[in-house]
Amino acid sequence: MGKQKSEIDELIREALGEEEANYYETLEEEQSLLQEGLGLYKGKRAWISIWISFVILVLFVGSIYCLLEFFKMEETKDLMIWGGGFFLGMFAITSLKIWAWMQMDKNALMREMKRLEFQVNVLVKELGKK
Repeated sequence: MGKQKSEIDELIREALGEEEANYYETLEEEQSLLQEGLGLYKGKRAWISIWISFVILVLFVGSIYCLLEFFKMEETKDLMIWGGGFFLGMFAITSLKIWAWMQMDKNALMREMKRLEFQVNVLVKELGKK
């Protein structure tokens, strides 16, 4: 599969002009986890990711505060309240983190779709020349 993919990529590069080849190269590169994470803060919806990061930070600080208060309490009712606050905060953080991972996955899928779209376009042009 790897050899066949590299042969197809080589054919595509040969058929492309310089500008198109540069565009193809940017679509092809595999992003690291850090690049994917930072990709959440680019584009039209970056403000949502910034807002969610702020909310996660506030929830984390609140959860740590609840945990510290939990260890200071002696009555069962107070322990339940502060422990519940901690677990509720951690659940909310986990939910928001899952949202972020889903956004990262969506961005990776969109990148692959653009790459396939580009390859189909090149193939159509090549078939039109013959």
